[in-house]
Amino acid sequence: MPKIYGQRCPVAKTLEVVGDRWTLLVVRDLLGGPRRFRDLQAGLPGLAPNILSERLKLMEEHGLVGGYFRADTGERVPGNSIRVKRGSSGSRSPRG
Repeated sequence: MPKIYGQRCPVAKTLEVVGDRWTLLVVRDLLGGPRRFRDLQAGLPGLAPNILSERLKLMEEHGLVGGYFRADTGERVPGNSIRVKRGSSGSRSPRG
């Protein structure tokens, strides 16, 4: 669960999304181009699959990554490449 700072500061808001353990390392790996879930997992030894899923889902909800979950149902799409959404402000509010 991400820490909520309750501040309007852009840095605090960013940390609410990417401040959890492993998240920035996932972003780092995705900046090199689209990756499949298994490729991300292989490149981050020690990262449990459920934690990777949680981090990707949170970033998807905030508009930072795409291609992992179906927008209409929120279900994971097996085999889809995960990518950073470049040019996105990441300002979408999370799904309820």
